[in-house]
Amino acid sequence: MNTRKKTLKSIIDIYNERYKRYGFSPKSLGWDKNRARLRFNILTSLWNLDNMAILDFGCGFGDFYDFLIHDKDVKHISYTGIDINPEFINIAKSRFPYVKFLVRSDPGKIKFDYVFASGIFNDKIPDAKKHIRNTIKMISHSCRKGFAINFLSDKVQYTLPHANHTDPAWIVSLCYKFSNNIVLRNDYMPFEFTVFVDLSTHFDKQLVIYSNFLKKHKQYTYTDLP
Repeated sequence: MNTRKKTLKSIIDIYNERYKRYGFSPKSLGWDKNRARLRFNILTSLWNLDNMAILDFGCGFGDFYDFLIHDKDVKHISYTGIDINPEFINIAKSRFPYVKFLVRSDPGKIKFDYVFASGIFNDKIPDAKKHIRNTIKMISHSCRKGFAINFLSDKVQYTLPHANHTDPAWIVSLCYKFSNNIVLRNDYMPFEFTVFVDLSTHFDKQLVIYSNFLKKHKQYTYTDLP
């Protein structure tokens, strides 16, 4: 068994053990407090997702889809959820039988507008940094516009023995390999953070401001120039 297969097997084993203990519960996904909606709000805070093709990488029970439709009220999305755990995919399909959920460890050749991942790097596994690096590279190749991922921070008062705590500075350095249009948010919970990698790097050559920023903030015009 190669290294990647061993890593995926260890992740599946962790989730299966929790599922046997907790069943259909956020605890099976590794969240012991009811803050999923807050995390989803942060993940979706940067971009307008109406009419977009979205990949939920590590979709679990399909909670992110439920949030997009009922809480975020996103219009006309093309949603796909993938997860390596067949038990979780079966539950997601039973909850939302008309939605595309797949048992997969990678997105395949299909390109999406945006890719989102919540909690996929929270568990302590062998070679965690290598796994994060390879997965982010895979995700970057699967999207056209950008991706957002959350992490447990290593800037904490104490570390959890079962958890993988990640250095925000290392993640930013890693993400700069794919874009220089990056946002890191650590303003919502003290020991977690979310990184946004925007692949839309076109900028106004006179203002030297990203074009997608100008679209959202029309007050920045040529009249601001000296």
